Amino acid sequence: MSTSHSKTLKELADLINCNFEGDPSLALSNANSIANSRKDSIVFISEEKYLKSVTESNAGAVVVSPDIAKRISKSKIISKNPYRDFIRLVELFNKDDTIFSIASSARIHPTAKVAENVLIGNHVVIGQGSIIKAGSKVHANSVIGKNVCIDEKVTISSNVTIYSDTQIGAESKILAGSVIGSQGFGYLEDEDGWIEIPHIGKVVIGKQVMIGANCTLDRGTLDDTIIEDGVKLDNLIHIAHNVKIGRNTAIAATSAIAGSTMIGANCKIAGRVSIMGHLSICDEVTITSNTLVTKSIDKKGTYSSGIPATEAGLWRKMISQLKLISRKD
Repeated sequence: MSTSHSKTLKELADLINCNFEGDPSLALSNANSIANSRKDSIVFISEEKYLKSVTESNAGAVVVSPDIAKRISKSKIISKNPYRDFIRLVELFNKDDTIFSIASSARIHPTAKVAENVLIGNHVVIGQGSIIKAGSKVHANSVIGKNVCIDEKVTISSNVTIYSDTQIGAESKILAGSVIGSQGFGYLEDEDGWIEIPHIGKVVIGKQVMIGANCTLDRGTLDDTIIEDGVKLDNLIHIAHNVKIGRNTAIAATSAIAGSTMIGANCKIAGRVSIMGHLSICDEVTITSNTLVTKSIDKKGTYSSGIPATEAGLWRKMISQLKLISRKD
């Protein structure tokens, strides 16, 4: 039998609907890396090159594909997708045991609607007319503005600021320090200086969206800034006003998207990519690191513009050749 802190090999296999081989009563209490595994650990491999490492490890069991399983003598869970099922085991061993409660130091406007089974941390502020639905968590020092709607099972980490009228879909996560719905960078140049353009749109975030730490998502000017279902944003990303990002697109750290650009579904945008404003990028586009996108992309594929680091002398020769070509043109 398993304890409250462990599960048997058979129990784990049943929970993820997989077959197993080995001792069904083997007690396992953690999902771990091969290097840090113990006798009560379960690990995974998806490639033959890791066979030696897992065989020599202390791991009690391994999640493995059917074609590799026959070459491993340890107890095992046999999976068609070992990495995916191992992630499910990591989640099982690390379930969130948060106790829902509302801190006495929180400041909740009388007109706000906060479900009973939520977590509201210390010094949280929730503004007029806002809605926090069941299972959601708003951690310490976060500020929720007026008329914000936070759907079920949303996690707002500490020190997040969410401006008025923002909508956040179910099971989304916003990590520490992010700012959602602040005014965008919009000005009209006049003979007397810069005239500030009002931003009366909002930010609409879909379901199961991840927004990393210290990201900024600007509200729209007239139309909304829209982040569709399943989008994943890394840390330190800037999304300007009126941008739309299609479902299941992933963007890596320190990338920036200028205003009114439309990005399609299932795109992969690497780190430090800069995308100019008022462009359109179609579905299933991959953009490699340090790329500057200045024109719309209407054909799926992989796009690059950054020059990889190379030996300085060779780099100077390359630049010289580029200059010669430009002079000929």
